[in-house]
Amino acid sequence: MEIEKSKINFFVNNTVPEIKKIYTIRSRQSRLKSFKAMKYLYWAHLGKEITKFGFYLTAFSSTLFIILTLFYVKEKIGSYRYLLLLLPITGFFLASFEYMLDSFFHCYNHALVHFRFTSFQSLSYEVNTSFLSFFPGLYGATISTLALQFVYRYWLIFQPHNIHRFFDGPRLIFPVSYTLFTGATWFSGSILFTRLDSKCVKYLEKEILNCYGLVLAEQPALAFVAYDNNGDLRWESLVGMGSMSSSMTFQYAIIIYCACIMGLKMQEKIAMLSSKSQRMHRQFYHALVIQITAPSITLFSPVFLLFFAPYLDIEMSFPGIFMSASACYPAMDILIMIYMATFYKNALIDFLKTVLLMNRGTTQKIKSVIQRYQETQMNTVTTRATRPDN
Repeated sequence: MEIEKSKINFFVNNTVPEIKKIYTIRSRQSRLKSFKAMKYLYWAHLGKEITKFGFYLTAFSSTLFIILTLFYVKEKIGSYRYLLLLLPITGFFLASFEYMLDSFFHCYNHALVHFRFTSFQSLSYEVNTSFLSFFPGLYGATISTLALQFVYRYWLIFQPHNIHRFFDGPRLIFPVSYTLFTGATWFSGSILFTRLDSKCVKYLEKEILNCYGLVLAEQPALAFVAYDNNGDLRWESLVGMGSMSSSMTFQYAIIIYCACIMGLKMQEKIAMLSSKSQRMHRQFYHALVIQITAPSITLFSPVFLLFFAPYLDIEMSFPGIFMSASACYPAMDILIMIYMATFYKNALIDFLKTVLLMNRGTTQKIKSVIQRYQETQMNTVTTRATRPDN
C-alpha cells in the first residue's frame, strides 16, 4: 500500500507539472496560430485608433470653430455665419457615431461588408444593426454642407437675391432641410438595401471568421454582394449603392460647377467692391476649393474605389481601413478654414488672448487666496505667542 502511494506521489510531483507545462505551451501556440490566422485583425485595431484620434481631433476643432464663429468673428458675414456651423455639427456627429459604433469595413471579391465588433447589450440585434446606417447618413450630410457653402458663395456673387430667398433669417430652414434630406437618402439606401440575408452570410461568413475571428451571423452588419451565384447582378445591392453614389455625384456636380464659374468670372464681379470685401471673397473661395480638394484626394477617392471594387468581379480581400480616416475629415475642413481665412486667424488670436488673461486672472486669484491664508496663519501664531499663560 505504501509502495502504491509513493508511486502516485511520484507521478503527481513529476509527471503532472510536465503535462501542465506541455499543455500551456500548446495552448499558447494554438492561440498564436489563431491570432495569425486572423490576418486583418491588426488593421482593424489600427483603424480603431485612427477613428479615436479623429473623434478627439474633430471634437476639439468643432468646439473651437463654433466658439470662434459665434463670439469672436467680427466681420459681417450675414447668414453665412450660421451656415458655417452646419459643418462642425454634422462632422462631430459623424466622428462620434464612427467612434461609438466600433465598426469596420472589409472588401472580399464582389462583396463589401460593414460590421461591428461590439454591440449595445441592452438593445436588440435589429436596433444595433440599424445604427450602422447612421454612419453613411451622416457621411452624406457632411458632404452636402460643403455643397451648400459653394452654392451660397456662388449666389452671393452672381445671384444675391437668392441669398435672401433661401438663407436669411427663418429661411435657413431650407439648407438645414437639404442637409437632412441628403443624409436621409444615404440612410435609406443603406438600411433598405444592404441588410444581411442568408446568401450574404453564406458568402462572407468564412472570410470574416478567418480574417477577424467573428461569426458574421451573430454580429450587427450590413453588406452588399454585387453578383449572385449565377453571376447575375443583385438588384437590391445595385439600387442601394446607386442611390448613395447618385447623391454623392450630385453634390460633386454642384461643387464643380460653382467652383469653375467662380474661378472664371468672380474677379470681374467683385472688382467694384472694396479691397477688404474682395479679399474676403477670395479667401472663402480658396478655402472651399482646398476643403473639397484635399479630402477628395486623401479620403473620398479611396472610399469611391472601395464602394465600386466589388463590381470588378475579381478575387481580392483587403480591409477598408480608409473609411476609418473619415473621422478626421471634419477636423481637416475646419482647420483649413481657420488657416485660410484671415478673420478666423484674428478671431483665434483674440480667443487665445482671452484664455491667457483668464488663466492669468485665475493665477492671481489663487496667489491672493494663498497669501491671505498665510497671513491668517501668521496672525494666529502671533496671537498664541503673545497670549499670557494661565
